[in-house]
Amino acid sequence: MYTYVMLFRVITISSTAGIYGNFGQANYSTAKMGMIGLMNTLAIEGKKDNILVNTVAPTALSRLTKTIAASSMYTVTPIISKIIGSD
Repeated sequence: MYTYVMLFRVITISSTAGIYGNFGQANYSTAKMGMIGLMNTLAIEGKKDNILVNTVAPTALSRLTKTIAASSMYTVTPIISKIIGSD
């Protein structure tokens, strides 16, 4: 007799604008924080069915932020790979 345990993972990308806010982006910040709240609820509800939920809110270095952002920014891909590979 074999026992199979299926593990499901949901990973979403949010924004630091949802966590910290950003001037002139009330609608965007609200949507991103709503996504974080939804993912927190899904994590609680999905635990009994082996559904793991993570939300990543990276700060991106782009043309828009290069004058104000730190020069040692992280890329998102290694962070997601570490989350996926943690099982």
